[in-house]
Amino acid sequence: MSAYVKNRTKDGRFYWVLAVAWPIKGGYLSVRIKPHTPLFHEVQALYAELRKAELEDNVSPARSTEALLEALQAKGFEDYDAFMSAALSLELEERSKRTNVPLDPRQLRFLTMSRTIAQIRDETDEMTEIIKAIRTVPMNMRILASRLENAGGPISAISVNYGSMLDEMASWVRDFMDGKDSTYVRMRETIERGQFLVGAAIMQREMSQLFEEDLKGAPDTTALSEDKATLQLEADNFRKLAQESLKVVEAEATRLGRSVLDMKRYVTGLSSTRMMCKIESAALNGSGDSLSGIVDQLDAGQDEIEARLARIVELNTIIQSNTAMLRAVT
Repeated sequence: MSAYVKNRTKDGRFYWVLAVAWPIKGGYLSVRIKPHTPLFHEVQALYAELRKAELEDNVSPARSTEALLEALQAKGFEDYDAFMSAALSLELEERSKRTNVPLDPRQLRFLTMSRTIAQIRDETDEMTEIIKAIRTVPMNMRILASRLENAGGPISAISVNYGSMLDEMASWVRDFMDGKDSTYVRMRETIERGQFLVGAAIMQREMSQLFEEDLKGAPDTTALSEDKATLQLEADNFRKLAQESLKVVEAEATRLGRSVLDMKRYVTGLSSTRMMCKIESAALNGSGDSLSGIVDQLDAGQDEIEARLARIVELNTIIQSNTAMLRAVT
């Protein structure tokens, strides 16, 4: 796990670190990095707020934990694991900028995938709003059909088909986004896990390399050599676990690609509905003005949905290309 930690020195002063800790046989190991990001400063302020509540209002540590998780969710982190992955990745990225040392290629690719899956979420959310906005179209069509009496029969049938397609599209979005086994959640969680593991492995490897200096002047190098070897072994294990996560990402990205084809079929159905509306509008002569307005709504809604789908396909391709490159690197 990873967390921002406020440590205390022997002389009573404090300093902050971002620590990564994990269990090993007989205990645990921890490596740390000095934090500098805006996220760190937000966490500092949040810590001060929670600590004040504990001291002045007798808020329990358990309630502080709940408040912390609520605050992280409000900042856009879906859970603590997402926060850990982002914090470690952002701190390593910030350190790279400050030291002018390029990011590790593995970390860079996981960082790209992490930001890309967030963009897929944004595009899907926008598509959901578009679907909601045009949900009124079937109702408007039925109202128009009732006014036209016998002439409105075809329009009423079109409205039923259109409403059914919207239901299918809304169901597609729910299946993609909602639940632990959804494609989006599995991709996001696996990318975040791989990103965290790669970042931790980088820190482990760096710490292992720092032992070289200690070994040079040590009278007895046995313990130091063992620690160095342990850190290197743990770094190798973490990289292997990150590599395994790529299999899940690849599988889910392929699944998303197939799923988008289903959504495109629904959009094609909307095109047919739009064409039928245009035909009916022309047949109704002067009574077709209201139907023309509905056709305009269909045009705008379909164009937006098609644009969002195209963007999702593009973003999914970015994830697929990065998983392929990571496999080549590792």
